Amino acid sequence: MTKGKNTIQRIPKLRYAHEQFSNAMYSLTGAGPQRERLINAYINSIIHIREENVPEIAEELAELKKKLTHVPPRGIEGSVQATVNAMSDSDVATIIEDIIDLYEKIAAEWGSID
Repeated sequence: MTKGKNTIQRIPKLRYAHEQFSNAMYSLTGAGPQRERLINAYINSIIHIREENVPEIAEELAELKKKLTHVPPRGIEGSVQATVNAMSDSDVATIIEDIIDLYEKIAAEWGSID
């Protein structure tokens, strides 16, 4: 089957998003406190994904980024750390579930490219 021009142009962007979300999964499942793992997943991986490169999840990704950066930086804490530290344990767990859902959507898109 011949790939269309749009598909060919999307491949590098989708591959990058898939790689970043895969890296985030490793951060989330690694050793350390849950909040620390969430912060690492975001600042080392997810923050680098541009919404315009993943239109399938653009709105959800933008919302996730807002949820993780809405508290202003405090002292030596950046906005992500300040936001996560201000969250309840339940909110942290919900954000992690949101990241897993986004990863699954990107993985499905990546898997659908012939």
